[in-house]
This record gives sequence, structure tokens and C-alpha cells, in this order.
Amino acid sequence: MQLMNMLKSKNPKFIVMNIIGIVTGMVVMFSAACMIRRYLMNRNSLRSRARKAFRTMGDKIPL
Repeated sequence: MQLMNMLKSKNPKFIVMNIIGIVTGMVVMFSAACMIRRYLMNRNSLRSRARKAFRTMGDKIPL
């Protein structure tokens, strides 16, 4: 309930702190999601790694 009262309060300092907290939380969540996605893609990507290796070999070898 205290958090709701702080959100409703007209004190500009509280409003600015809330906005900063929300933005910081969103940035942290986004970066964590990107890191987790990259980790999962790297972990299960033996197939895609092999595909990428074949693709780069095909690019290097002139046909």
C-alpha cells in the first residue's frame, strides 16, 4: 500500500525516481533477455554452427 501511495503522491521527486526505476528495470530485463537468448542459441546451435561453417566454406571457395 505504501508503494501505491508513493505512486499517487504529487511529489515530483518521487515521480522522477519512479520513472528512473521503471526505465532501469526495463533496460536490465532487456539486456538479460538478450544474454539468455544468445546463450540458448549458442548452446543448442551445433546444427546452425555446422550450417554456418558450410556457408562460409561455400563463400570462400569460388564456384
